Amino acid sequence: METKFAKILMTLAICGFMVWFGGSFLRSAIAYDLFIPTENFQLKDSYSDVIRMHSVYMFSTLAAYTNISYGISLVSVLIFILLVRKELKAKGWLFMSILLFLLASPIEIIKIYYDAKLSWAIYYDNVRDFYNPIISEYFIERFKNITMNTMSSLSLLANFTIIFFMIWKPLDKSN
Repeated sequence: METKFAKILMTLAICGFMVWFGGSFLRSAIAYDLFIPTENFQLKDSYSDVIRMHSVYMFSTLAAYTNISYGISLVSVLIFILLVRKELKAKGWLFMSILLFLLASPIEIIKIYYDAKLSWAIYYDNVRDFYNPIISEYFIERFKNITMNTMSSLSLLANFTIIFFMIWKPLDKSN
């Protein structure tokens, strides 16, 4: 991990991760604000369809930044693994961080796919109605789907653990 290229890759991975992680919280706050917190996620009656659609626009706009950041982070981590694979045995915190990141990436890639479909419909197909089937399929059902919510929560916990490993560096065999 002593080469400049490895340090640049690690910097890109961490910066992309930070932008994605923070953006994910913003997007969640925007999306969950539309729902009443019950077991069946009913939409709030006090919001008009214009306000709901504006929230979907903001959610989609932030998706561009967060998903590109995640992609940069993922590619940087994959290249970084190839460079430092022999050093990972001594740096257990780094190995576990990378492992958790890669284990959480399938659900994040699925969410990126949903975001891309939603953004495409809004910005290129000019979907303007909140009750359009595309909005239902790629936005509303994403938050109502128990499996998707559970997997997203597990992914979030894995990413919190990555932050823990990066800060306190347990499992480190080096002096």
